Amino acid sequence: NALGTAALLSLCLYAPLGYWSMIGLETTLYTFLFGIAWVYLPRHWGLGMVALGLACLCRFEAGIWLFPALALRAVSGPPRKTDAIGGGVVLGIALYHLVRSLYFGSFLPAPVLVKVSPVPWTLLGLHQAAAEGGLAMALGLGILLASWPLRHWILWAMLPFLGQVLVLWRVSGDWMTHGRFLLPGVVASGLAWSAAGRVTSRHWGWGVVVGLLGI
Repeated sequence: NALGTAALLSLCLYAPLGYWSMIGLETTLYTFLFGIAWVYLPRHWGLGMVALGLACLCRFEAGIWLFPALALRAVSGPPRKTDAIGGGVVLGIALYHLVRSLYFGSFLPAPVLVKVSPVPWTLLGLHQAAAEGGLAMALGLGILLASWPLRHWILWAMLPFLGQVLVLWRVSGDWMTHGRFLLPGVVASGLAWSAAGRVTSRHWGWGVVVGLLGI
């Protein structure tokens, strides 16, 4: 319908998606895995956890998304067979960080220490978030108001974007501009919004066409 199509086409026209897709950093892979995870978690929790676990190997801050993922499962009804998959992912990530911490002598990776330790909380990160993701936030609020019956799903969909804004705020801005920290959240939220709108294959086709034109 129009809701899902608007979300998908707007996502395809988000300039940082084309920019970072051609740079070659981990940003694109992390964005891809995070987006898959956020769409699948409410529907197929085990598969969503597998994608989220792989995303945790790309970016350290991806670990924060394990908490809402586990909370979602806790309120989603009785235990299921797929819960073992998610439990295995959490255990694997925990073992990975344990081995890495023992080997390098620090739980926080060096890039995270550089970004966080000497940097205070300032408004610079929020200013950058507004400049690079203000339109995405406006679109999200518009979709929320236009689809109030789906508000619980839409609020879930908005979490990735809001979380990445907090990450950008904590590091007081990114010296690499063009939305490097916001991109994963924008894509994950955009895909989840599109899923809420029940996008058909025809709409996905239009999205691909417009996305290619945008890139």
